[in-house]
Amino acid sequence: MRSVVAASGSSRERARPCADWPAAGLVGKMLSLGRRESEPKLVDLRVILASVRDLVAPSMADPLHRIAFEAPEEPVLVHADATEVMQVALNLALNARDALVPGQEGNIALTIAPVGAIGPEGKLMVGEMPEEAALIRVRDTGCGIASNDFAQVFEPFYTRKGEAGTGLGLAVVAGIVAGAGGAITVESTPGEGTLFEVFWPPKPRAEEPNTLAAPGPLDGHMLAGKAVLVVDDNPAVVDTIVAMLERAGAEPAPCLDPDDAIAAIEEDPQAFDLVVTDYDMPGMNGPDLARALRAIREDLPLLLLTAIPLAYGRRAGEAEPFDVVLGKPANMDSLVASARLAIANARRRTP
Repeated sequence: MRSVVAASGSSRERARPCADWPAAGLVGKMLSLGRRESEPKLVDLRVILASVRDLVAPSMADPLHRIAFEAPEEPVLVHADATEVMQVALNLALNARDALVPGQEGNIALTIAPVGAIGPEGKLMVGEMPEEAALIRVRDTGCGIASNDFAQVFEPFYTRKGEAGTGLGLAVVAGIVAGAGGAITVESTPGEGTLFEVFWPPKPRAEEPNTLAAPGPLDGHMLAGKAVLVVDDNPAVVDTIVAMLERAGAEPAPCLDPDDAIAAIEEDPQAFDLVVTDYDMPGMNGPDLARALRAIREDLPLLLLTAIPLAYGRRAGEAEPFDVVLGKPANMDSLVASARLAIANARRRTP
């Protein structure tokens, strides 16, 4: 671990597992409401998507709105829980329906592509891209997603539906797809529409090892040599994140005060390869810290790690400064994957 940047005199208790964080536990329980034991088997995606179309079509009261479904003639088979696939596709289709503008022509297109090496059209938002996957596309010609909202559409409690929405639908979708070893990409233009792409691997995901078990032979080089500044006012959380990053080969530096983080970057803007920050901190929240750091070094990769995203005051633009947003609780696999993605995204967005 690198030298501590946190203010001196803070008592540092030993870290509790991420699942013990109170807010994170609450989110996990809410996202699991109504969940059942997964029963994967060989299913034809065409049958499920056809059912989704038949369920959504009667709910489209506006005569100018249409939903269409297109699929190959041959079965598109994946090993999955049919109910979970239905939940994913139905949530996306209902969101597409709600995005259509009343009184204007609007269309939803549900399409399926068979298993193969298919490249995404949108930006990777959930999971890691499988080597091969069947592809479910849900495209609408609705209002689109504003740039300020784009980064947090899959976060728990985030919704654009006001009191009519819980903000849990897409968070559940993200959890199901990531749990299956798949990925979701998104492309959207305000006023023109949105495309969600779900990449579903044909075979079930291999069971993950316990994230608290001894590291495997590959753990030590996943983030080898990367200097990571971890900013959170909770010492237990900092200890947990630092421990996972160390197992991945990184050189993490803990920081309990956002002002100390700014001072560290000001002193040497190139000292860190990544900053991981919490959202809700006294004095300065994560987005404010991100903007301050971005003003010092534009290409600095920034990862937001938060238990209840934007639940404390949803001001526009709060997630925009970040290269990746990751919800707590995060295990080692998701943290490392998000860290690597944040570094890659920062490279893409800067010359």
